Amino acid sequence: NLYNVNDDKRLLLERLQDNGYLYLTLNDIEVLADTTGGGRTVDLRLGLRPDVQRHKLEPTSVQRFDVAIDTNKAYQTVVFDDWSLRADTNQFNPRLIERCVSIAPESKYRYQERRNTITNLSSLGIFRSINVDYVPDAADSSKAKATLRLREANRFELGAEGTVTSKSNSFFGPSVGLRLKQKNLFGGAQNITYGIDAFLDFPIGA
Repeated sequence: NLYNVNDDKRLLLERLQDNGYLYLTLNDIEVLADTTGGGRTVDLRLGLRPDVQRHKLEPTSVQRFDVAIDTNKAYQTVVFDDWSLRADTNQFNPRLIERCVSIAPESKYRYQERRNTITNLSSLGIFRSINVDYVPDAADSSKAKATLRLREANRFELGAEGTVTSKSNSFFGPSVGLRLKQKNLFGGAQNITYGIDAFLDFPIGA
C-alpha cells in the first residue's frame, strides 16, 4: 500500500528531525523493495539515499529565535538574552509570546518543538498566519536561527446566525443573533464577544 509506505517515510523523517536533522526531507529517504523472497511477498527497507548532502547528516542546534509580528501599527524591537520580538508591544505582550514558543535556544533542533510552537500560537486566536523558518549560520551549518513571522488577524470579527423556533406555548417564529468578537483586547490574547438577539413569535394552532 503506497499510502502506508509514504506514512512510514513521514514518521521516519519526524523521528530523524526530532534528533536534530533539520535539513533532511522526504526526498532524502528511499524505499528499497526486494521481491526475490517468493511467495508473493515483498521485503521493504527504508533508509537514506546514498547521495544525501553531507551537511544534512549533521545534527543542527538552534542558537536563538526571533519573532516578528506584522501589524498595521508602529512596532518596537525588544531584545532579550536569546530571543527578540519586533512588534507593537502595547498590543502584544512579550512574555505571552515567549511562553507560546517551545523552541529551546542553544539546544538540538526538534520537529516536535516547531509543531508545538505553531499549535500554541494558533490557539491564541489572534494570528491569521504563522510561519517558522530556520536560517543556517553562514560560518557553521550545524547552527541555525529560528525566525517566526506572524500576521495579526483582524481585530474585529462580525458574525450572524438565525434560527426558527417552535415553543411549547404554541408560538412559532424566527430569531436572529449578531455577534461581534474583539480580539487581543488588552494585549494578552484576551478575546471578548458582544452579542444581541432578536425574536419574533407568532401564535399557531387553535
